[in-house]
Amino acid sequence: LFECYERTRRIWGGLGRFTMWSTVTCFDAEVGFDGDTSGLEHSDFLKSFALNFAADQNAIFLPLFNRIELTEQESYTLMAILISETDTDLSECALRLLDGYRAEALENLQVHYREQLGLSDCSRRLGNLMTLNHTIQECKSLF
Repeated sequence: LFECYERTRRIWGGLGRFTMWSTVTCFDAEVGFDGDTSGLEHSDFLKSFALNFAADQNAIFLPLFNRIELTEQESYTLMAILISETDTDLSECALRLLDGYRAEALENLQVHYREQLGLSDCSRRLGNLMTLNHTIQECKSLF
């Protein structure tokens, strides 16, 4: 979810004709899901639904992405945080692994803030990142 809309913003500047649905999948609003869908029953509904879904998500995420202007390292860290905050039942071993990835990503982010961005106080950027994380978690439960 996060990756799709962040990648859409980075490539096209926001919602338009194209929306990234994964690293390698792009939705073209004028063509449909897999080429010509005009022969499919309810194809107009399918196209409308996909466009409205993308528009609703972008209305929530795009202002945050534009305000925060995530660095590539922050994007990776946010993905690690999102993966580690799962609602599914996992074994203790799996949870420890996820917690370890999250901690490592946050440590790497602190180094990035100090060494690449030259920040001595990273609380504002980290707070923005956590706000975006919370928004994404809420959207996962709504959509």
